[in-house]
Amino acid sequence: MSIIVIDKATGLAVDPQVSPVEGDWIEETINGLITRHEYHETTSIIEEPVRLITVRAFMKRLDLAERVALRASVDYIVIDMMDDLRMAAYVDLDDGEMAFGLSYLAKLTADPYPVIADALIAPEQVAAMVIDGTAAEAYLGVL
Repeated sequence: MSIIVIDKATGLAVDPQVSPVEGDWIEETINGLITRHEYHETTSIIEEPVRLITVRAFMKRLDLAERVALRASVDYIVIDMMDDLRMAAYVDLDDGEMAFGLSYLAKLTADPYPVIADALIAPEQVAAMVIDGTAAEAYLGVL
């Protein structure tokens, strides 16, 4: 994301070290989309929560032992989930299948699915896995 302050009177960009004043234009570029709005002292930028993250960022939310246990699992549902992750471009933290998969890994899933013998992640880890992503974790599209 980039932000440029434009003097409304002259139409010229303001020195980046100078704070905007009432009436200046704020031009934001986010993922190639440019928006412009008038600056007011009460203007605040509200960040949208990051709900699409890279697969690597998602896997880094697990510790090394958890990642190794997932990769070594012989459980057919865990194998399927890992295959899906390998093929995915990103992880949608609001996706129902992903939520089911995390519940399954923590042995929180009820029948009719057979639950793995031992939980591969702690039940309290499930909530931590789906918190909003950071700017560094955000999926920004195909590079």
